Amino acid sequence: MYITKIKRILFIITLILIAGCAYYNTFFNAKARYKEGQEAQKQVKDGKLPSNAQKSYTDAISKCWKLIDTYGDSSSYADDALLLIGKSHYHLQEYDKSERVLQQFISNYKSSEFIPEAKLWLARTYIELNKDDEAINELNNISQYKISNEIASESFYILGDLKYKRGQYNEAVDNFLKSIELTSDEEKAGRGNYYIGESFFQLKDYVNAIPYYEKVNKLDVPILLEFEALMKKVNALIELERLDDAIIELKEILADNRFIDYFAIVETKLGNISEYQEMPQFALEQYHDVIKKYNKGEGPALSAFYIAQLYEHEFVRFDSAKIYYDKVRSFSPSSEAAGDAAVKSKLLDEYLKLRDRLNKDISDYIKLTKGDSLLIDSVDIEVKEEINPEIESLSSDRFSERPFSDQPDSTEDEINSNITKKSEPAKKAVNRDPDLVYNSMMKNTFSLGEYFLLRYQLPDSAKTIYLHFVNNFQDSLLSPKAYYALYYIYSGNESTQSKADSIKSIIINTYPNSLYAAKFITPEKIKKSKTAMADSIANSLYLEAENLLEANRYVSAIKKFEAITEIDSASIWAAKSRYAIAYTYENYLNNIPKAIDNYTIIANKYPKSEFSIIAKNKIKEIPPEVLPSDSLQSTIENSDSTSDSLESGQENTLLPENNLDSGVILDSLNTKDSEKKILEKTRFER
Repeated sequence: MYITKIKRILFIITLILIAGCAYYNTFFNAKARYKEGQEAQKQVKDGKLPSNAQKSYTDAISKCWKLIDTYGDSSSYADDALLLIGKSHYHLQEYDKSERVLQQFISNYKSSEFIPEAKLWLARTYIELNKDDEAINELNNISQYKISNEIASESFYILGDLKYKRGQYNEAVDNFLKSIELTSDEEKAGRGNYYIGESFFQLKDYVNAIPYYEKVNKLDVPILLEFEALMKKVNALIELERLDDAIIELKEILADNRFIDYFAIVETKLGNISEYQEMPQFALEQYHDVIKKYNKGEGPALSAFYIAQLYEHEFVRFDSAKIYYDKVRSFSPSSEAAGDAAVKSKLLDEYLKLRDRLNKDISDYIKLTKGDSLLIDSVDIEVKEEINPEIESLSSDRFSERPFSDQPDSTEDEINSNITKKSEPAKKAVNRDPDLVYNSMMKNTFSLGEYFLLRYQLPDSAKTIYLHFVNNFQDSLLSPKAYYALYYIYSGNESTQSKADSIKSIIINTYPNSLYAAKFITPEKIKKSKTAMADSIANSLYLEAENLLEANRYVSAIKKFEAITEIDSASIWAAKSRYAIAYTYENYLNNIPKAIDNYTIIANKYPKSEFSIIAKNKIKEIPPEVLPSDSLQSTIENSDSTSDSLESGQENTLLPENNLDSGVILDSLNTKDSEKKILEKTRFER
């Protein structure tokens, strides 16, 4: 009996031990999978989580939940397991899940020794969720717990990182120094020193930045961190204009084979220093050497980008610049310069297409003015000369023989070998209408100015083009907009404000009814200005029309008078001009129907004018004659006698006793006198 009891006790103990071992083994395996994920994650440099790391973290989460489900959330390893789940979700970038699990941990296990660590990871999670204030609160609360130096060091490091990202560099330095003091991890200390150097660099305190970059290289840190610290030290030396010291540092890096993977970047930096030394041609050669020597990677990608910048800004060769901006992505799609290069390439492509259209318009226009009506419709080959952004070739002359281009330096053989020329498309003879060519040239010229002002943001070049535009396309509907662009450019500088005021006057006086004049004057002023301008123009045109009348050029005179009526149909000048048209048709061209039409317009449209009475009398219908039968013979006789007197040249007076309407006849006589007086009067009333 006693032996049986002992056996039962031993059996129970054995079961407990087996269960404990299984319990422990499950958590041990979960931790092992978590560590495998961490090791796999360290092997990548681009921040992306590799698939094997994802699997390891997912397995760790699965094992921990199995442990909690099997043994309950009050078991001895439940808090460890829940914390590991939260950390694994963080590494998997599942920050919402990590936040919920860690908050649950802090709420359920208030007495756990892992509370400070949970708060640390919760702070990290808040940062990823852009909840920086909540992160700072959690980090500040950690100090109330008994914590290890490593957790305290990590807390200060995260606080320092938050302050750095917020631009609070002095506070960042304080926190990083505290972190370095507490940690025994050389890598963490190295990163702390690196960011202290970065903080001083951002404060432009390059002298204090250099020692902290140097401290990084004295610690056991990853080779990439060591290289970055060395390159940052070089940047600080460049900022201090210690270029010779910077070159020495770079050559020392090139002599250390530990950094062989970064030699292309180092050689590219040597090209940068040549630019700082104002040796652009030498820098260009150094960048080309990098591209020749290294086929792929960040180094040749950056060199291609810097070559493009030199061609764009230093040598002003936009075609070549675009070619090398396009090469950046081919060397390294993930290059830090790839995004900027793509934007630049697109911007220059806009310019090159616009330039080519304008060059063709100018070339065709010159040919057409020389009598060449049959043109060749073609597109230029891919490689062309560049236009100088200052556009000094634009002059006040109508158009030069040479289209928009500059005179670049000779192209290097190496560059030519890298340029793939597209075959020229088939050319065909076409007819282009001169007016269409002129209008296209006008629009493309304006678009070029707009490009440099708004897209490329080079006001001086835009100014030159706009001045060229207003001097050569004065009748364009785009003229007021071009003048306003000039006003905008000139008004941005105090020394050119007087020019801006002059442009403003031109807009107000020449284009009073435009949208751009409205930016300067009130509607009332616009109306007065418009009226004054219309009067001035009408006066000038009226004088020209009278001169044409005196030269017996009646049709041309009528056209001038009609132009006046279109300027302001309600003005006194319009009424005078309409009367002059009617008078000319009646008395000079003997076109009575046209005269009546214009007299009718006067009577209807200008009833209160001094011409209205004359016009009404001109168009008044003569009442039908009433001839009684008993006096018909006498009337005929009187008519015959009248004819005789006219033939004999005697003056004839029609008396009231005649049966014609004497009022109409008198009105007609009076009208003739009035016409002469009014027409004479208008000659002296201008």
